[in-house]
Amino acid sequence: MLYCNGLMLARYESGRLVDATDRGALFFGDVDATADEIAVSDDSIRTDFERILKDALQWEPTPPSSMRQMARHLAPLARNLKAEIKAAMKRPGSAMRSAKEAWTESLMEGATDDDFADGYAQAAVFAMLFARLDGAPTPLTLDSIKSTIKADHLLLFGVIETIMRTTTRDEVRNSLDGVVRYVSAVEPAALAEAGENPWHDFYEFFTAEYDPARRNDTGVYFTPKPVVDFQVAQIHEWLIANGFDDSFATPGVKVIDPATGSGTYLLAVIERTRRYLSSRGRPGIDDDPIYADRLAENLYGIEIGVGAYSIAQLRVARALADMKGTGDAPTVNVLLSDTLTNPWGEAQQKFFLPELAGEQEKANALKASTDVTVVLGNPPYDREEGAAEDNRRQHGGWVRHDHRTNQASGPADKPLLDDFRDRAVGRGNGKAVAKAIPNLYIYFWRWAIWKAFEQNESPAIVSFISPMGFLSGVGTEAMRAWIREQADSVVTYDLLGERRGERRTFNIFTDIKTATGVTTAARSAVPPEPSTLAPWHRVVVTGTPKERLSKLATWSATGIPELTVTEPGGLFDDVVPDVAGELRSHIPLSHIFPVHRKGVQAQRVWPYSETRALAEQRWARLADADPEQRPALLGENGSNKAADSKMGLLGVRLEPLSEIDQNAKPELIVESQYRPFDVHHLVADARVLGRPSRDMWTVHGSHQTYFVSRFVTEGASDGPVALVTPHIPDLDCSNGASGGGADVAPLYRSHDETTPNVNVSLLSALCSQYGATITATDVMMYCNGLLGTGAYSERFWAALAYCTPHVAFPEDRGTFDAIVEVGSYAAWLHSGETVGSDSERFELGEPPIKTEATADRQASGMPTTWTWDSAAGTIEVDRRIRITGVPEDVWEFLFLGKRPIESWLNYRKHNRAKGGRAKTTELDDLRPDWGPETSRDLVDLVVRVWKMKGLEVYARDLIDAVFSLPASLDFDEPAKAERAVIPNVSDQQSPLPL
Repeated sequence: MLYCNGLMLARYESGRLVDATDRGALFFGDVDATADEIAVSDDSIRTDFERILKDALQWEPTPPSSMRQMARHLAPLARNLKAEIKAAMKRPGSAMRSAKEAWTESLMEGATDDDFADGYAQAAVFAMLFARLDGAPTPLTLDSIKSTIKADHLLLFGVIETIMRTTTRDEVRNSLDGVVRYVSAVEPAALAEAGENPWHDFYEFFTAEYDPARRNDTGVYFTPKPVVDFQVAQIHEWLIANGFDDSFATPGVKVIDPATGSGTYLLAVIERTRRYLSSRGRPGIDDDPIYADRLAENLYGIEIGVGAYSIAQLRVARALADMKGTGDAPTVNVLLSDTLTNPWGEAQQKFFLPELAGEQEKANALKASTDVTVVLGNPPYDREEGAAEDNRRQHGGWVRHDHRTNQASGPADKPLLDDFRDRAVGRGNGKAVAKAIPNLYIYFWRWAIWKAFEQNESPAIVSFISPMGFLSGVGTEAMRAWIREQADSVVTYDLLGERRGERRTFNIFTDIKTATGVTTAARSAVPPEPSTLAPWHRVVVTGTPKERLSKLATWSATGIPELTVTEPGGLFDDVVPDVAGELRSHIPLSHIFPVHRKGVQAQRVWPYSETRALAEQRWARLADADPEQRPALLGENGSNKAADSKMGLLGVRLEPLSEIDQNAKPELIVESQYRPFDVHHLVADARVLGRPSRDMWTVHGSHQTYFVSRFVTEGASDGPVALVTPHIPDLDCSNGASGGGADVAPLYRSHDETTPNVNVSLLSALCSQYGATITATDVMMYCNGLLGTGAYSERFWAALAYCTPHVAFPEDRGTFDAIVEVGSYAAWLHSGETVGSDSERFELGEPPIKTEATADRQASGMPTTWTWDSAAGTIEVDRRIRITGVPEDVWEFLFLGKRPIESWLNYRKHNRAKGGRAKTTELDDLRPDWGPETSRDLVDLVVRVWKMKGLEVYARDLIDAVFSLPASLDFDEPAKAERAVIPNVSDQQSPLPL
């Protein structure tokens, strides 16, 4: 690139400055210099200009020395070609638009412009690259590329043939010539032995550089080879044990990778089979070329990505040719298709390339009628909720949306995916199903179980590496049940790797934040009876990522020793390790508090303010703004627009924000439990809250108290796992690390104190157990006494990784009362002395916390920095206050996933912390002052945390006593009616003041 700023000329290569005229000093000199001061001779200007221009025009690419380097250089050129293709399609009469229509009808039904441009650009680049590596002479021409690849790469040949048409080529000439120029510089001999898996390395680096956002959106991640080898080894052992003596090369053992990527799994199968045949020690028999032919007949790969498909075809063909040893490669069954589309759909005319018609028909025949023994791979992960109808083919296709027809097993009028949904929905878990099931990997699981187990009655096996979320939770309970009914054994190797919650472990995939694992479901005999449930073992593979991969590498058919193994009992049970068994045998919070909902989700930062005055100021600024400015100040999104008329939190229809006058008031400004130990003032108005959790507002009032814990999500960390507050909580209060669920239970499920939100049957059982009246408040404070200090998570640390908090009750009234007292005092500390009660019984001593003034004190504004000195035990807020005598365990104290002191300070900086995807607007620039009250609040917070640490000692022995000898209570789960809030039908207007 040549770049001129009016004073100098510069030349860049690959983003690096490589040459410039001698005026570089002007970049750093006096910008007001006169013309005389910067004048140079005409000869000097001419010499520098000619040199730089000549070097640019005569530049030749440097031949890449490795596949990775080639990928890094080709990716931006392919990206430019894709952009030029998209631009060309926008022009009237575009030849590229016609090519897109033919491509869509022939290859990718429902492909968007971006899909086409992506596939076409990759195909063109790989056509040139394959031609060069297969010996096409330089300089490359489209004719030489076409003649070189015609025999082996039909799709790429078709793309090049289309580009050779003058009208098409002219539309993309600039970027196309750049690719040709670079690929012409490639020296095949220099790359001949570039690494163990050169094409795998190339494609992995190419996709990471080419379009990382698209790669992330489609969930395409490259599987570490030890994981692939582990899955293939598992399947190999199963094949031998079930009488398939030649393993994957046994006639009729059809193997399919439904999302084959660059062919890594198929190559591992070839490699494992060769090694097995060689190990039998029968030269002249087991090295017969016929085994390569059998593998070619048995192995199938389906891939929707053009680049990956091309690479997979090349790699598998070469591996089979090498195995055969005769120089010619058998026909390779790597097919360009979408696994999830209808195999019985109407045939499309093949305008783009008639030769590919047979390949598409082969893919449909494979999906429709070929009996498959093995399904394996790493299907893509892409969580999606509510895809648009015109884009649904990208989100589950036939498996999710279309009737399976009479040719597929099961009800003809229902999609396959309904078998993973219906029973859970029927059990009242529809919302959880709607959130959990829409994900590509789940669609692939449904397809694989149907293909392997439901299309035939022969032995079959499915092995996928996928996220671990489906192993627990009511949203996927029907999926787990269906798998257990179709298979006769299931095992999951949990590879950990959760990087978003409170407990974080490194993932074996560097770009994935969700825990993953290998799940293998097998059926060795005839299909089991519907009442027969396959055992499902879960093996937790511990250690660093390197250690976990090493353990997989040493796997044998006897398993990995000394690791936790478990299996579920009932049909809809979670698959969790034995370590959670004791805790799960007790009472879940949802059986105690029938109504539990999500906290408030504003979806923008500014409605939360540190002071009431700031909340009023921000609202006033919004109301006083011109109507056209209000959308930006609001921070519009899909949930809230300034022009929307909303039903208010108080049951009154509200006029749009775009129409309010400058004196308009919000519905409410209330205190909200933003985070543990951190209360903010919330502009509580339906027009500014994205998801206000309306049931919570229905029952909100001065009578109300809230119990916050982790009702639905396992993985709680150190510290308290519950809090009690009189202030309506924020969504992330229960799990600040990765967002909360339905984790807020009000004390009353009515607008007044008439209807407590505690299981009526449980209350009755407790009254009988203790021979006294037990109130809803007693139960809430008891639960807080168990969960509201760090003693509970300390005892159940291992179990909480796989289980939500559960509760037991003691046999005797004295222990119950003692825990209620602990919970009441903990609530006193949680809430800043607004609920619960103080207690002198807990002898905590005098806190060591002291305060000092700082030098150069500043009274106005919020601080830009704060510091924590662990050695000195000192917190210093920039030019405001210094707090000394702070024990390190007080600073490190965790509460529902957050360090409350650190969190509190970050939310009170001039540029405050902004959580998650919450929008920010100019209203966030309005900040309060740090005054003496703020300093007092900080000191009070530190002291309360110190007291919480001391309270743990008292809670520890009581918790041990309860769980060592829990009461056996006979009570029913909450009735459906108990799980609903009761609105004030006589008066929809809340008495709460503004």
